[in-house]
Amino acid sequence: MKILMLGDSITHGYTTGGGVTPYTLASTIASETGNDVINGGINGTEVFAGDDSFTTEVEQHNFADYDMVMIMYGSNDIGREGETIDDFKRGYQQGIDKILSDNPKIDLRLITMIPDYRHDNGNEDWKNKLGLSQRMVNDAVKEIAQKNGGKVFDWRANGIITSADQLLPDHLHPTDATYQAMGKALANWIKDDSPQLQPSDNTDILSAIYQYKYLYFGFDPEGETKDNPWKATPILCGSDDGINWTAIIHLPKLGNLRDGNIAVYKDWYYLIGTSWGYRTKNFKDFEELDTSFLKRDGFHDIWAPEFFTDLQGNWHIVWCANNGKRHVYVCDFDPETGTASNTWQQVDEDGGIDPHIWTHNGKYFLSIDGYWLYQSDSYLGPFELIKTDMVHEGENKTHWYEAGETMQIDNTLYFYMDHIDGSVPGVADSGVMEVQTANIDDLTHWSGPQQVSCSVNMRHGSFIKVNQQNDPTPEPTVSSLSLNQLSDDPFTLKQNVTQNVTSTVVAINSIYKFCERLLGTGSNSVRINTAVKNDGLDRVLRNFVVRSIELIQQEVNEAVALFNANDFISIKTGEPIEYLSLNIPTMLTIDSDYKDTLNDDWQRIEDKINELFAIIKQFTKGE
Repeated sequence: MKILMLGDSITHGYTTGGGVTPYTLASTIASETGNDVINGGINGTEVFAGDDSFTTEVEQHNFADYDMVMIMYGSNDIGREGETIDDFKRGYQQGIDKILSDNPKIDLRLITMIPDYRHDNGNEDWKNKLGLSQRMVNDAVKEIAQKNGGKVFDWRANGIITSADQLLPDHLHPTDATYQAMGKALANWIKDDSPQLQPSDNTDILSAIYQYKYLYFGFDPEGETKDNPWKATPILCGSDDGINWTAIIHLPKLGNLRDGNIAVYKDWYYLIGTSWGYRTKNFKDFEELDTSFLKRDGFHDIWAPEFFTDLQGNWHIVWCANNGKRHVYVCDFDPETGTASNTWQQVDEDGGIDPHIWTHNGKYFLSIDGYWLYQSDSYLGPFELIKTDMVHEGENKTHWYEAGETMQIDNTLYFYMDHIDGSVPGVADSGVMEVQTANIDDLTHWSGPQQVSCSVNMRHGSFIKVNQQNDPTPEPTVSSLSLNQLSDDPFTLKQNVTQNVTSTVVAINSIYKFCERLLGTGSNSVRINTAVKNDGLDRVLRNFVVRSIELIQQEVNEAVALFNANDFISIKTGEPIEYLSLNIPTMLTIDSDYKDTLNDDWQRIEDKINELFAIIKQFTKGE
């Protein structure tokens, strides 16, 4: 696929002293996706004003030559104060008209401006002398994208740039690390494009789930408008750190289900939300649950039901409803049959919305209305307020928090909330998801919020750990590693790398299984995608090799760090184990030097893995 990127100095890659970052958005997207990406960014340009404006630049290209165009302007329109919001919109539309006249089928991608911290510490509503604000620019980009059938990437719904710390001292241009993170986010946006998130073989969905440590089930509000404010498509996303998420699959079969909650029982995935429930084993065939008990005369606003288990392991559902005053209610639930009983038991709490219940250390915890936390000895209450240092910003008619959800990772509790900011014109409860963390045993002190990162705008949903034991394709266990050297035939490169990566992953996971048994560590299952789209000796294959070698080096060194942290020493030296250092084969020609570099890496990987296995064998003699 051939992609053209148009934009200002941020697209160009401007950095300190007028240089260009090695991590331009175009180069990172090309590396991450294997596509041919042309950088058409120009320093200092605006949309409508000047010789190098967007409206002028589009005349230099025939867009029939491209499969996709990515457009990101706005920073100079704010800073140089050269055009009004009307000029901005008119220029954007004029340029897009030219693009679509050249190629009506082009994949049109619009990107909002990144946060600009030069004025009023990044206040999105600060206006320049022409009355232009960041919010006006960003909302205009979204409006124009929708009008022209394009897709939009909104940096406000992505947690990469949350303060001026991610920018150069000019408070506008990204640092190298931020450029790289932005490029990867845009690459994921391309790879995770919604229409492509519907694999026909649903085994692929289960396999995709097991690529991650954590799973989110919620909804994607893309397409919500003033006329359709409740537009929602249920979605699954995966993550390895709880902050950065990747869209796995949209689930349009579940209709307009919002506020999704997911729970696992044996090989069933239970899904519930406002106002239906389902269960599935494969995310292809869905069995609808009987949720008629949630409808009750005299009650309305019956929202956000969720599964939870009590301290004895019994299942329940909790929800909120209004009969003149909001209350929280629970029922008992049998996951074997999928039926509810003892419905409408009222919980003794403060009458909130979006209830979420979990347990820890023999206590029940409840969150309602976003950031209010309570604890009790019973899930029916009474619940006692936990006094926290969370900042309750935006308590007004247009900005607030709601939908508090938690997930525990090691000793840290991740607390997710929807920050309602009205970012979609005419949709009062539109917003973004934020997360903050605290020690699981001290819920009074919190880290402060940051936005989650994902190619879609994640909203009210739930979070669970992925149970790798349910993986339908468990890996074998080995006790040594032998890798194949690349032959003189360059056309065996794909097969060589694929086989060696697969063997190395099995070996690393075998080492982690030993560590789990001996040290009591949690699961650190490693997965590296070995799928390559074609067989040619091209950039796609070279990028695949680079990514594979970099990931193996990272994963092996994480295993080495675990050994060193537990005072395991090298049998050869009697010293802490040295970290693996590889030479990344970035050469453009697959020749003898390329082969020698790659084969040297395979030998180093094999030696390092077998060094770890040798240490393991000291502890497993006789087993």
